[in-house]
Amino acid sequence: MLLCAYTSARPATIIEAYRRPIEELGNNADTFQVSCKEPDARRDSLKYKDVNIFKVRDPDSPSATMLVMIIKLRLHKGSRHAGAAPCYILYERDDNLAFCPILHVLALAFADHAFKSDWLRSPCDIERINVPEFLMSVPLEWKDEMQAIPLLRNSCRSSYGTECSPNAGLPYVIANMHTVRLGKSAGFKENFNLYSLRRGAGEAIDSKDRNNLP
Repeated sequence: MLLCAYTSARPATIIEAYRRPIEELGNNADTFQVSCKEPDARRDSLKYKDVNIFKVRDPDSPSATMLVMIIKLRLHKGSRHAGAAPCYILYERDDNLAFCPILHVLALAFADHAFKSDWLRSPCDIERINVPEFLMSVPLEWKDEMQAIPLLRNSCRSSYGTECSPNAGLPYVIANMHTVRLGKSAGFKENFNLYSLRRGAGEAIDSKDRNNLP
């Protein structure tokens, strides 16, 4: 949700555009799962290779550092897999951690053991990273085998029960269902879905720039 809100992107840019009718899920809608087998190659979503996180020197305070995340919207409508994909730069937030997109991505990365460096095992390790005086930033690199893994994934059935799929992206129907439920729980009178985030972001942008949205 945060990624959709901060980038104003269509849901299919972030998660799988798999629009299986919710009616087909029946009583299993709440726990819709996929097989842990290799997912359909035609489905695609935001992957680790599309996200880069850096620890950078704060331009306003050279002695301080901050986290910056660059997201490449490789799947934006009209130019999937071709052309120059738009990139968004998101900054660390410490005023309200629940709204910090970098924090959530880092949580997923630690859970996936996605960092290339063996020295990155916990959030405390990030605090210990120093940016050398001759550099403006230090990248937090992903393992090579994580590059093609979806950042947001679905649950799956395995011999151990239910777990996070190692390679199947989160489908639109599930993400949107939980978003609608969240809106109802929050008491919204109107339906709240993933496209509501895009429309809200668009309304916050001057009309002359709306045609530039991905």
